[in-house]
Amino acid sequence: LISDFSGWSEQVLKIIKRIRQHNDLIAGLVFDPLAEEFTTTTHFVVSDGNYQLEVPASDENFRKDYTRNFQLSLAAIRALLQQHDIPLLPINNFQPCLAQVRSLLGKL
Repeated sequence: LISDFSGWSEQVLKIIKRIRQHNDLIAGLVFDPLAEEFTTTTHFVVSDGNYQLEVPASDENFRKDYTRNFQLSLAAIRALLQQHDIPLLPINNFQPCLAQVRSLLGKL
């Protein structure tokens, strides 16, 4: 399963549990490294294709809150999947995917 888990819901979990009953399942969480930590970026704009939002990345409190929220979301997804014996592989969109997957699978 490869996803950014942004549309996560109880209905999705039910489907995943049904798939898991008869299959081995590994979840790959694709994310942007900026979501993990704003260390070098002080200004950027995000868009959903219709609207744009300027992100106040130079604001230290914003950076800390954003990073904490990302880490909490990742931990919640990981804990929920662990309850169903589904490993979670965090895969960023910056480094080569194949190298990340090989490295992460070696740790399972």
